[in-house]
Amino acid sequence: MIRIASNVHPDGIGYKGTDVQYLFASKTMTSTFKRDQIEFTYPETWQLSDTFEDDPLSGEVSLETPEGGFWTLVVFPPDVDAAELLDNAKQGLVDQYQDVEFQVSTSLLDEVYPSIGTDAFFYCLDFLVTANLSVISMPGQTLVVCCQAESREFDEKRDVFAAITSSLLKNLT
Repeated sequence: MIRIASNVHPDGIGYKGTDVQYLFASKTMTSTFKRDQIEFTYPETWQLSDTFEDDPLSGEVSLETPEGGFWTLVVFPPDVDAAELLDNAKQGLVDQYQDVEFQVSTSLLDEVYPSIGTDAFFYCLDFLVTANLSVISMPGQTLVVCCQAESREFDEKRDVFAAITSSLLKNLT
């Protein structure tokens, strides 16, 4: 279970999430994606693409960083098994890349919904790549969030990835 951290900004402004997520959300994430119940903020320099059709319970939206990393959200109906989704996502990485290593997730989330996840590490074109896979079970839908980038970029963008996911979950509550 992931918890909500209710904090108060030093200026006295109440918010949800960590100090870093607050700062990113208020200073660098100036673009907004909104489609039916899905809404989140993201940096304006990131490229957005989505495949949401008429069904709000299925679709995909991706953000690509200028350096090539990405944050992807895939929406499934609520009755889809979260563990099976995570296993399928992990298998997809194994099928595409050799020698994928998985470890317990260093979750990018700080909210109230049950979630499972994993971190993955693999090489692609001589670059070490880091990915974080999270499956979040919600009353009306199941969300899969994947953040992936070359390891140095991932470390630099970790807080931005977390802020995007936090803004998504905040808008769903």
